[in-house]
Amino acid sequence: MDKESAFKKWIGEFHYEEDVQDAFFNGFELGQSCAFEWQPIETAPKDETEIILRRGSRVSSGSWLEWSIKESAYDNNGTYYGEVKVGHCAEWGSWDGGFTEEEPPTHWMPLPSPPEETEESK
Repeated sequence: MDKESAFKKWIGEFHYEEDVQDAFFNGFELGQSCAFEWQPIETAPKDETEIILRRGSRVSSGSWLEWSIKESAYDNNGTYYGEVKVGHCAEWGSWDGGFTEEEPPTHWMPLPSPPEETEESK
């Protein structure tokens, strides 16, 4: 099976970013594509590791993102109370901005290993 046919079988007739396709083709050429399986999003790493995300026909690369904003808190007399969290977010983020809290990804798979560096690619 050629790599284009393998890719269509792997991902189906979905919309996808060129980087996801490139990642698959790099893995295919390294003999890794058969190891990729969609996994439930609940099993995905939440350490900002970049992975391939999917919900229905949307496929994109992204990661789990967490951030918070803190501000100094004072009372009316100017007494300092410390840092207070005033904003926080923890959600799946994709580079195309397509996933939301209301419509998060449902599945994931790891990115393939990058190709080995050669003298030409340096």
